[in-house]
Amino acid sequence: MFSLWKHQQIAIDLARQFSSIALFLPTGTGKTATMIRILEEEYKNGVKSTVIFCPLSVCNQWREEFKKFAPDLPAHFFKVLTGKGKDRVEALRPYVEQNVPAIVITNYESLNMKEFYPLLLKWAPKIVVADEAHWLKNSHSKRSKNIFPLAYAAKRRFIM
Repeated sequence: MFSLWKHQQIAIDLARQFSSIALFLPTGTGKTATMIRILEEEYKNGVKSTVIFCPLSVCNQWREEFKKFAPDLPAHFFKVLTGKGKDRVEALRPYVEQNVPAIVITNYESLNMKEFYPLLLKWAPKIVVADEAHWLKNSHSKRSKNIFPLAYAAKRRFIM
């Protein structure tokens, strides 16, 4: 367990009150650790299907941060999906067909993959996290338009 700074505790408290929040914190202030703590609370009664969108360069880093800040979450819940579209489809398909929860970490380009994106919609994650949300700033881009159905269907939404 790690000690929280005051602003991290405030963010966690807000997440308990609202289904959607934004963590607009500067670099080095513990956004990822805060988000992991929020998700850890969400998973107290079991992992919920979660998708974390982030730049490709940090997908694997998210898994490492979970190991560091939430070591009690079993590794089998994590799926980092960054390969070819067909590989991602094959990796996600069992979770969709068996309605199995997982924590899927993928890059924003997956929102534009013609075979993967519909499968992600079908899986219907309960939690959607957008890390480095400036990747969605152009509301007219295909990626921004595609995240809306996922976000609206989710019970919890977070941007960072």
